[in-house]
Amino acid sequence: MPVISSNVNPQFKSLRLLTSSSRERRRASSMVLDGPHLLTCYLARHGTPALVAVSEDALDRPEIAELLGRCATARVLLFSATLFSQLAT
Repeated sequence: MPVISSNVNPQFKSLRLLTSSSRERRRASSMVLDGPHLLTCYLARHGTPALVAVSEDALDRPEIAELLGRCATARVLLFSATLFSQLAT
């Protein structure tokens, strides 16, 4: 899976807009879940999300690997650690 490391990447720009703007989330009928616990709760209640964004340095964590396995049908975006930190809500 390729690592997105450029802040001009359209997928990054779109996700950054969603994380920073409640108006944009309402317009897109989307929500942003930040962290493994919220993703675990979402999986239990609603099933697989449409999109999962993850930092490349988190891939080594067993908890993250397990969650990604449970999100097998989701679109996964892998970001560099530096870029991912810019998405934190």
